Amino acid sequence: MKVKQHPYLSPEAQRLRERDNTPPWGVHPCEVDSIEPPADGTAFAAAWTEAASLRQEIERAPKN
Repeated sequence: MKVKQHPYLSPEAQRLRERDNTPPWGVHPCEVDSIEPPADGTAFAAAWTEAASLRQEIERAPKN
């Protein structure tokens, strides 16, 4: 696993959110496993989908 997972809004996740400028309604790739995929068309659902896609992209990237 390249993206270490942290519980949603844990101190570790909050530090990464601040570092990466993740907005309050957003989801950071480090939080994907701790949040159920939203089923609605909200901004939060779009943010979760984007974070999950980014995490998959990072996980697929070759290790340097």
